[in-house]
Amino acid sequence: MTTQPKIRFAAIGLNHFHIYGQTNLLLKAGAELVAFYAAEPDLVALYSKDYPQAKLVGSPAEILEDESIHLVISAAIPSERAPLGIQVMEHGKDFMSDKPGFTTLEQLADVRRVQKATGRIYSIDYSERLETRASVKATELVRSGAIGRVIQTVGLGPHRARLAARPWWFFQRAKYGGILCDIASHQFDQFLYYTGSTQAEIVHAQVANYQHPEHPESEDLVMWSCAVQKARATSASIGSRPTGSPLGVMAGSRSWAAKATSSCANISILLAALAPIIFSWSTVRRPNISTVHSSSCPMAASWSPISSTAPRRR
Repeated sequence: MTTQPKIRFAAIGLNHFHIYGQTNLLLKAGAELVAFYAAEPDLVALYSKDYPQAKLVGSPAEILEDESIHLVISAAIPSERAPLGIQVMEHGKDFMSDKPGFTTLEQLADVRRVQKATGRIYSIDYSERLETRASVKATELVRSGAIGRVIQTVGLGPHRARLAARPWWFFQRAKYGGILCDIASHQFDQFLYYTGSTQAEIVHAQVANYQHPEHPESEDLVMWSCAVQKARATSASIGSRPTGSPLGVMAGSRSWAAKATSSCANISILLAALAPIIFSWSTVRRPNISTVHSSSCPMAASWSPISSTAPRRR
């Protein structure tokens, strides 16, 4: 009888708090956290306080060159995750990135090339599918055949802006990849997974900056639709809640719904509670709207060979 050796892992890049979910997920699974690196003293202080068992190293190279470490996790600035993941795989280790796992199609192509050459794992955390109870239940229903074949998913993703708490890189599109990569990546992941697809065609995608002209590269709304031969998805991800005197109320949430065929009738299920979103029509400015084509959306361009595990939100 053989036993599985304990996975030893390290963290490089603590720029998003999702690193705590990634860390806790692995610790819960029985892995051992041995080291971490970050350039920011404040982030180092917070992480070391929560995980005193992890050794702070002086450079990423100390982790990359440590042959006893099997896996590296990262919630670095989004544009830096793919280059780091490539380094990790080239050093014979597996990599787990916070979402988004890359911010351009060129990064995606590079990751695919190195992953194929090294045979290592490049995984991405999608917490809204694997850690949300509604989504976990939806997975059980889909996999059991309880609702028939999934032919449509609908995703709504409101998100608080919290601009005062956002780091500087969140306001530079080249750094964070835009709202399609950031928030909407969850809905892309869910659509592909629930329909059993590995890639999809973007039918339409549109982003806008309604409320924050002081941050011209920020985006607070995205609407998109995509399709595969057997299914179709629509989604709206709202990156902020407008402020001011509310003149209307709209209900919405990060939710999942599937319409499926069975021998009896069409069945619709909605597996999330609707949360009210207050819209202030009196303060909405003329938005900066742009249409995004599939060539600029790496998350939806293709799913394989990226695998997924999920962090626990802190």
